[in-house]
Amino acid sequence: MSFGGGFVPVLNGTLIPAPECTAGPTALSPGASLEVTGLSVGDHSLQCCIHPWMRILVKVQPEEAEAREDDRK
Repeated sequence: MSFGGGFVPVLNGTLIPAPECTAGPTALSPGASLEVTGLSVGDHSLQCCIHPWMRILVKVQPEEAEAREDDRK
């Protein structure tokens, strides 16, 4: 994902909306949560499509059992 603006034009400033924000993003109500599964090991960048300055980097690490198996190879 390339960071950019969201789907609220007045909050984007000079940012061009990120393609992920214009393609029907998942909307959550205040206080709601969402469990994300199936992410591959590595870094994943996420941003809020309403407040595009709100960004997060999720680092997915291998499970301990997988890491031990990789060490044996």
